[in-house]
Amino acid sequence: MKRICTMCSLVLCLLLAMTACSGGSSSSGKTVDVKGALEEIRSTYEFTDVMDVTDNMLMSTYGIEADDVKSYAGIVDASGIRAAEVMLVEAKDADSAEKVRAALQTRLDNRRAQMKDYLPEVYATLEKSKVSVSGNYVALICDENQDKILSLYESCFR
Repeated sequence: MKRICTMCSLVLCLLLAMTACSGGSSSSGKTVDVKGALEEIRSTYEFTDVMDVTDNMLMSTYGIEADDVKSYAGIVDASGIRAAEVMLVEAKDADSAEKVRAALQTRLDNRRAQMKDYLPEVYATLEKSKVSVSGNYVALICDENQDKILSLYESCFR
């Protein structure tokens, strides 16, 4: 009898573990249109002299493999001397999300290093920036309004 109870408990634990690891892309289980989220951010906050992130920039600028990405949307400062940058990525799975997170963190770290002694006000904004992860969704938001932009982006998951 003890053996049956133990086996049933193990099977139940395995089922719960498999259920917890499958399903939704975000921690809330909600699917988010990153292109729509970026459009909402752009319509709410003014960005000047930015360009859209292109497929070519995924690897060259961010170090992100296209195979790890389900969808993405991003804008980056065209001059390279302001902090304005929003990169939203829906990764294909949890492993890909970790790769994207690491790549975006490297991008942020590199930008901080470039601006530290060059433009102190831009560096201050970049120091407050962070990479945000919600399930398979990864975001890098660098802007003077980054807390408000991040809050707006995170509201898409509710």
